[in-house]
Amino acid sequence: MMRTIRYYTILFLVGWLIVMGCFRKSTKTTSISTSRSSSIEHATNSINTSGNFLDPSKVKVSYVTSFYASHQPGGEVANNPHRQEIKAAILANIHNPHLHQIVVFLDGVSVQSNCIHFILEMRELNIKYMSTTTMSTTSSELMMKEEEETQEDVLSKLTCIDVHTGQPTYYDMFQNTLHKDVLGDVIILANADQVFDNTISVVRDLNPYVLVVLGTKGFGDSIPPKIKSFYDILVGTDYVDNTEMQQGNKDLCTKTRYSWDTWIFKRVAIRDRLKEQDFQRMNTNNEMVSFYMNENGAENAALWALQQSFPFTSVYNACDVIYSWSFHFTPKQHHLHHDGTSEQWLQVTTAKRSPLYSPPGHVPKPWGGSGQVPHPYPSKKPECVRTNTCFL
Repeated sequence: MMRTIRYYTILFLVGWLIVMGCFRKSTKTTSISTSRSSSIEHATNSINTSGNFLDPSKVKVSYVTSFYASHQPGGEVANNPHRQEIKAAILANIHNPHLHQIVVFLDGVSVQSNCIHFILEMRELNIKYMSTTTMSTTSSELMMKEEEETQEDVLSKLTCIDVHTGQPTYYDMFQNTLHKDVLGDVIILANADQVFDNTISVVRDLNPYVLVVLGTKGFGDSIPPKIKSFYDILVGTDYVDNTEMQQGNKDLCTKTRYSWDTWIFKRVAIRDRLKEQDFQRMNTNNEMVSFYMNENGAENAALWALQQSFPFTSVYNACDVIYSWSFHFTPKQHHLHHDGTSEQWLQVTTAKRSPLYSPPGHVPKPWGGSGQVPHPYPSKKPECVRTNTCFL
């Protein structure tokens, strides 16, 4: 009898030790797993408590861009045909119901030309557009009433911010999105000549760990008639019979994955995280200086800088899902940031096989890659597309 009791007692103790050993092992594994993910959870908690992305109905979208003052009324800059294209593009975006705020940082302002004058310009442009589109369908009295109501409602979305310095650097542009007058939870940062259609509505559901960029669709036959009407009415239709102009405004979404004009991200993702040094490179005078949009390789350099600021899990070129259209038929006349010459960048190496090689005139790259291929660059099928998590 005693032997039987001892046998079962020993059996019970052995079983208990085995169970406790497994439990401790499980606890240790869970602890390691928790430790590894703690930084990600901390970042997630930071985003959760700083934005409205969990409730799409409350998410606001701000489109942020940079434009240049007209300087002297009637002068060379004021009469620049591309300036008229840009104003038409801005007005088209103001009329987009999916964009809650249009923010224009107006650089190079003066007493003669500043945000007051720009808003007046846009008001006149809106009157011209509205009067043209409603003339054939409404009586004169009704048309005037609708114009006044639409004018007040639509232009209330426009925020203009005076900038007394010249063209912003790429770092300045991203810093602009954090300005106190920018109200959106989701930021669309783009060239001023880009126009968005109704496909932009999906950005309200953007995953905060996804950075979206867009290659432009150009100004093709598939451009929505409503958007096309802004260009036709406010700029003209010379492009219709001008083959050279049409060739210069192609669909870059289909043509290449190395070019994009638009950045879309959750504002909270980069707040207090941007580092100016990540947006700087060495020039031939051994000085660290900032690079600007429209320089060769600048988009890739800016992408690398953003990736140093926040651990985006996917960089998604969503141009096949979200369409941006280009109002740019006239010759390029970029508003230059200094004496009219491009920055003379220091080449890290002239060996084309080196992963650090950048062609002459390109913003140098401190990342890996091969040959002349720009790197890093966005993908049309990143992880979030494969898991269907780009938009929540």
